[in-house]
Amino acid sequence: MNKLILFFSVLGTVISDLNKERAYINLVNTIPCIRRFNSTHQIGCGKLDYSSYEGIVYTVRSNNEFERLKNLNKLDIPNLVVVTLPNYFSRVVDLHQNDDEISRIQGIVLISNSEFLSNFSQSDFSFSDDTKSPNSHFSLYKTNKTYGASNWNPSGTNYMFQNFNIPFYIIYDLNETIQVIEECYDKFNQHIFEKYVSDSFSIKSSESLCGMQLGLQMSGSVSSTVCTRRSSIMHTLESSSFCDPLGGSNYFTFMSQKPSNSLPIVILSARLDAFTMYEYYTPGANQPISALIGLFGIIELLGKHRSQVNSSNILVVLFDNEAFDYGGSTRFANDLQKDKFPEIVLDYGIDNEESFVLKKDNITSIIELNQLGSIGYDLNQDLFIHKDPISFGKDKNVAKTVIELTEKLTKYSKNIKPISNINQQLPPSSIHSFLRNDILIGGVSLADFNSEFSSNFYHSVFDTADNMNVTFPEEMTEEDAANYTTMFAQRLQALTTSIAQTIFSLHNPSNTDLKDQVSQITLNRLVYCFYKNSTCKFFQDMMTESQWKSYQNLLEANLPKGVLSFYTGVDDNPISGKWLASMLLRYFSRNLDLESLSRDECSKDFEKVKNYEKDNKVSIRNFYYVNNSICVASSIYASSSVSPAFEKFDEGILVNTGRFSAWTESSWNGVDVQMKIFMFSRPSIAGLTLSLGIVSLVLAFVVTFLAEKFAHRLFYSKNPEQNDIFE
Repeated sequence: MNKLILFFSVLGTVISDLNKERAYINLVNTIPCIRRFNSTHQIGCGKLDYSSYEGIVYTVRSNNEFERLKNLNKLDIPNLVVVTLPNYFSRVVDLHQNDDEISRIQGIVLISNSEFLSNFSQSDFSFSDDTKSPNSHFSLYKTNKTYGASNWNPSGTNYMFQNFNIPFYIIYDLNETIQVIEECYDKFNQHIFEKYVSDSFSIKSSESLCGMQLGLQMSGSVSSTVCTRRSSIMHTLESSSFCDPLGGSNYFTFMSQKPSNSLPIVILSARLDAFTMYEYYTPGANQPISALIGLFGIIELLGKHRSQVNSSNILVVLFDNEAFDYGGSTRFANDLQKDKFPEIVLDYGIDNEESFVLKKDNITSIIELNQLGSIGYDLNQDLFIHKDPISFGKDKNVAKTVIELTEKLTKYSKNIKPISNINQQLPPSSIHSFLRNDILIGGVSLADFNSEFSSNFYHSVFDTADNMNVTFPEEMTEEDAANYTTMFAQRLQALTTSIAQTIFSLHNPSNTDLKDQVSQITLNRLVYCFYKNSTCKFFQDMMTESQWKSYQNLLEANLPKGVLSFYTGVDDNPISGKWLASMLLRYFSRNLDLESLSRDECSKDFEKVKNYEKDNKVSIRNFYYVNNSICVASSIYASSSVSPAFEKFDEGILVNTGRFSAWTESSWNGVDVQMKIFMFSRPSIAGLTLSLGIVSLVLAFVVTFLAEKFAHRLFYSKNPEQNDIFE
């Protein structure tokens, strides 16, 4: 009897679980807004005490639907999950935030699929998750507002740095977008909400509604200071932590492959990262991709003239973790300032190794490639030279260097111009970190804007190639598209050639000009691969088989699958776009004298390579043979981009948070990130279910009572005489 009861109990549990799974439809192509912290605050989405949020699906695709939502949000109605188009997103968020304690909105879902959005008017749409003055808390002008305007980003909403008590999600897949909008809301909910009149709203007992559940729970809270202390305590008990520092690696290389402090050093730099509110989803078309494309074109050209630049050293640096208050460049500059820069081991093809540590006193200038994307538009073909007016006015050497850079840049291109306001602040730039760490160098930041960003989508999921006017003709083969010259690539060639010429001439004793230009073919292919096809043959040819597999795995791991990510994450989490950029830096800075080596010869142990290093006094670190039959002999180095504030993170202590940024990311609390749609039970069905449950309960009590009362008739005990027979 007991076994029978246990069987039916298990069967009932299994059936109920199966019914539950049949009632919910999982949406897998979605990405959540996550929680992060600085030294004093928490930002992001969701509460600690909820594992899921749910409500009736309501969409905002028109002004009428938004106005209806405003009125519904004031009523005592069931909770809502609002699914919205991009141009209504800010209005929906502000509606919730203005009355978040009484708001009926339990979640906000943003539609980002471009094919679906093409059916709706998105004119004059602009959006940025960042502030109007990005990184202002760690700029040179935090306490000095004398120099010009600081609102560089007019599209800024500051949503990235707000704390929301509900989850935000983004849907990027077309099929799932249709499933939510057309098969859920339009089919079941729209006609009910359209009956809304004045201040009344009711649901009939015969009406079914489509709902949505959003799962989200992260374990960190309060601030990086509190979270770091708690994590330190937890580390003594178990391996988990509440939060982890943001950052990864800065990548750098000396074009000469001769690291030395005996020659002046010119830094050519670009950013490597971006952020949005959503985990991994950082298209970064304008920032940082446009600058990376230009940088790779420049170093490929300079690599052809490596032997001619012998009175200076060109140091190429890709700064990571810049989006969060210059974490990477601050670490780079602070290590220089404190003589703690990582040691580099050099061997020059001989048995005796030497060590090299970069010194700040040898760095004379820095040329930064900032946002370049808007040169692809008809009327925007200029780059502007930005500088810091404070150091320019106070230090003669800085002023001399900046003037020389400006004169050369404007000499080689009529489309590279000084800014109109000479007292204007330096925009968001890695140069801030050097000057804030008292490393006085002449620096210029080259950007496609004068007094405010040209991009309407800085640090946004809509910073895409389409919004940069980079498109390719339809029905074009991959080979033709890879060689197609967009307006952006065409203008970028002329501008980057002028920048390369400037760098080449800075310390070139012969004072001659470059005879060739940045390769238009290379730029075309980089534009196509970065913006159209991240698994293009051009990228594949620049890697080994194993490297290509690693790259494909990263593309699958970082959502959306197949889309490059430049997400600012934690140190042990490889990101597809950053990893790719480090590989491209290796490839384009390779030693051209050794690229014709065979597969067997492409090794540091090969005698010919050792003799080459010894004769030319160069130290080459990386050797591998790629798919297009080229030996890549390069010397790429990495240094940490984690902020100096985390030097004592394992001890639960943050260091000098007034000077250094202290951004962390919350760890997850074991709850799956999930979005599900389901059907709410009709009130009539719910009442019927309750009634049947009560009746079943009463019947169970009656049956149990009767069974116990008449047990002597229902169950016979064994007769002793019968036992003797069977024995």
